[in-house]
Amino acid sequence: MKLTLITCAVVAALALTGCEESNTSAPVEKNNSQAVEKNVAAKPQSQQNISSLYLQASQTLFKQRAPEATMFGLTSEDVGKEFNNQLPDFSPENEANLRQQLANLSEQISSYQLSQTTNTAIDNQQVMAGISQYFAGHKDFPIGYIDAWMGLSPFIVNQINGPLIDVPRIMQNDQPITTEQEAVYYISRLGKFDQMLASIEEKLTFDSKQDWFPPKSTVTGAIRYLKGFTNSAPKAHVFVTNFSDKVHKIASLTPQQKQQLIDQAIDKVTQVVYPAYQSMTKTTEQL
Repeated sequence: MKLTLITCAVVAALALTGCEESNTSAPVEKNNSQAVEKNVAAKPQSQQNISSLYLQASQTLFKQRAPEATMFGLTSEDVGKEFNNQLPDFSPENEANLRQQLANLSEQISSYQLSQTTNTAIDNQQVMAGISQYFAGHKDFPIGYIDAWMGLSPFIVNQINGPLIDVPRIMQNDQPITTEQEAVYYISRLGKFDQMLASIEEKLTFDSKQDWFPPKSTVTGAIRYLKGFTNSAPKAHVFVTNFSDKVHKIASLTPQQKQQLIDQAIDKVTQVVYPAYQSMTKTTEQL
């Protein structure tokens, strides 16, 4: 279910950026993805190509959900910026801004006047408008967060998914580490876990003040996961062992360079990741 939904979103948002608004034989002009947002903002809607709106919707989501962009093997051109060293900001202000952007894009896409209304063009338009609104959620529901798997989700801290679980999984299973630069990106992400978890705590507190609490079983499961996450010595944590295995396979690095990178990863897990998760555990215990 999750995979089908997000795959649909990726295919629709990225693949459709190369589609014309009709099945004509006119050539498709490829946009420079890094200039798309400026171009869209500068042009009145009547002058925008529908593909530009599709691309902007995709980039708006994935710029804010960098780990998922990594998971799908997207490029910096796809997303409009380098992202493999970035982590999301789930603060209430940033989440509200992201939701509003997606809602606005959904409205723009839905109201766009197609010059030729073929079935394909209409279907594409409806799919993209629907997906953008799906992630934006309902304007009268200001709580929850945007999950790139499932759209607007109610509890940012729970026992089965969410950034506290999904981001580490993506970094372990999907983030490539085949070059020194990719190893540096990974370490950079580890160094940003305090910022990401601080934003999650802020969102959790914001929602709680509106009397929005996860069920007791959800909280209990989340606390069990959070405590288990920091149960081992940092050098034995999967963040380090997984990284070490991949770094040792980079033939272009000397043994000394490999060890330096591994030491940096251990330091980030010790000084940044563990304290952030321990703080998150205390906050969750207070629910």
